[in-house]
Amino acid sequence: MKAEAIAARIGAQLAANHLVVRGWFRIEAGDLADEAEAGLSGAPALLIGNHGPAMWHAFARSAEARDIAGDPLDRWTARMIGRAARSLQGRALFPFGKPVWPFQRWAGRAMGLKASPLGILIHPRFGLWHALRGAIAFPGLEIELPAVETPIHACDDCREKPCLTACPVSAFSPRGFDAAACRGYLAGCASSQTDSRPDPDCMQAGCAARAACPLGREHGYDGDQIRFHMAAFRG
Repeated sequence: MKAEAIAARIGAQLAANHLVVRGWFRIEAGDLADEAEAGLSGAPALLIGNHGPAMWHAFARSAEARDIAGDPLDRWTARMIGRAARSLQGRALFPFGKPVWPFQRWAGRAMGLKASPLGILIHPRFGLWHALRGAIAFPGLEIELPAVETPIHACDDCREKPCLTACPVSAFSPRGFDAAACRGYLAGCASSQTDSRPDPDCMQAGCAARAACPLGREHGYDGDQIRFHMAAFRG
């Protein structure tokens, strides 16, 4: 079976839940978390993710979203992608749990994406409103992978870089991301009364720096999804 046919079959299975095939890449020896994963070296793999808010609505209707167990989105993602992987005897890999896989590196190989100044990969159409949810590896499968066209990196032509000045605690800088400052601010947003919350209220409205990017704003996440991710990050 050719790469295009495999991607089409996997994509058709995932489409109802608005998960999408994002491109082929090959797992390299340097990607492996430990020697126990040596069988994956050289394996072709499909990157799976989502664009915009549609996936969230599919997840919100799931059993995982309604039960009281932890990590509902991760469990739902594992169920959806795991089922698709098994249908073609592939192995599902995820950006959560163990082992830790280099998903951002894989996105560079599969789609030619690069990081924005915030560290989030920026997409030429969806901006910062997309995510990597998993990958499906096919160890032992010998196929030719399609060529990857590297898109124009939108941040190179953005002179103003509003994402770097919108954060209320200047958590983003050339030195990197100050996670402690960000979490401290989010804690203040969450604990304050409505009339005394810090402005902007990143817990309710989402990361002000991310929202400042003009690219792909029409694909921004809905309120419930934003609050879910902000709460998960704050811990």
